[in-house]
Amino acid sequence: MFTFLFRSVGTSLAIIVLSILLASCASISIDQPKDKSVGVAMPQDIVVTEKGNAVLGTPYLDNFDLSHYNGQNWQYVPRSTLRFVSPGQHTLSVPARDNYWGTNISQSSSFSVASCPLCYSCQTGTVHPITGQCCNNGTCDAWTAGNFGPRFFNSLNCPKFTFPGSSKTWQDFDCIGTNYAQVGGAATTSRQMLAVSFTPLQAGQLKHIQAPVGWLSGTNSLLVWVTADSNNSPGGVIESLTVTNVRTQPTPTTVDAPAHIFSNTRPQLAAGTRYWLVMGPGAADTRIAWNLTVDLDDVSTPGVTTYLLNTTNSNVSGPWAPKSNLQELRPAFEIDVQ
Repeated sequence: MFTFLFRSVGTSLAIIVLSILLASCASISIDQPKDKSVGVAMPQDIVVTEKGNAVLGTPYLDNFDLSHYNGQNWQYVPRSTLRFVSPGQHTLSVPARDNYWGTNISQSSSFSVASCPLCYSCQTGTVHPITGQCCNNGTCDAWTAGNFGPRFFNSLNCPKFTFPGSSKTWQDFDCIGTNYAQVGGAATTSRQMLAVSFTPLQAGQLKHIQAPVGWLSGTNSLLVWVTADSNNSPGGVIESLTVTNVRTQPTPTTVDAPAHIFSNTRPQLAAGTRYWLVMGPGAADTRIAWNLTVDLDDVSTPGVTTYLLNTTNSNVSGPWAPKSNLQELRPAFEIDVQ
């Protein structure tokens, strides 16, 4: 009888000890993008499941640090979305340790990307897989003004589906709408230049202009200016750029990635100062579309006009007039500095 009791107690203790040991063991798994998955399409959420007392380290996509941005620890990987991972083979590595035992419980996932509608190439360096900014030697460009992209994913219209029955939301297209305004030369029926104002939140050298523009007809050439403000209209030219081989404007029911226009002279922009982004035709027969944002918080109103047009000539100095006497969604743009 005593032997039976001893064995019963011993077995119970062993079960309890084993249960404690199992409960204290931590683990992680990368559930998305799943290991050995093929045909992954961007954007793609990163889903990391933690069990027990796991401590995550710095995650890497290939050799790119996903947890640090311009020297700051800013990104917690289970709440990240990959948007700018080019087609091909990639590996996501998530280092981790069991905080109780100190053992290595790191995981990795190898996967292949089939499509990335927002992908592009930087002049130098690489595109950050999450923010989409150009990064070089540990330093990335910084968003300073704009009206589309990840910062606007929580706006009223951005999470909505692009059309009834669609599986895509405007968020999948960076909150860029299918409606557009036209830039046209003197020989076209849409003769006009367009201008939108912006005020940088962060000072820095102009590095990158992003804008969803598409060629419609005529000479494929677009003139782009960044100017100072002069009495609430474009003023002195800070930088002028010419863009050729603009991608063809997509059909009305689809949205393409924005054009990426890189600064040549890197002029300094001051925080809190008003500037203008101006676009004009490269030739008399040029017709270019400039897509609008879907962010209803970014509209130009008659009393505070931030969206102007010039129908007289191709001179950046105007004359400029408000787009209309109604609230108008503005053309989509982003200004990046470093």
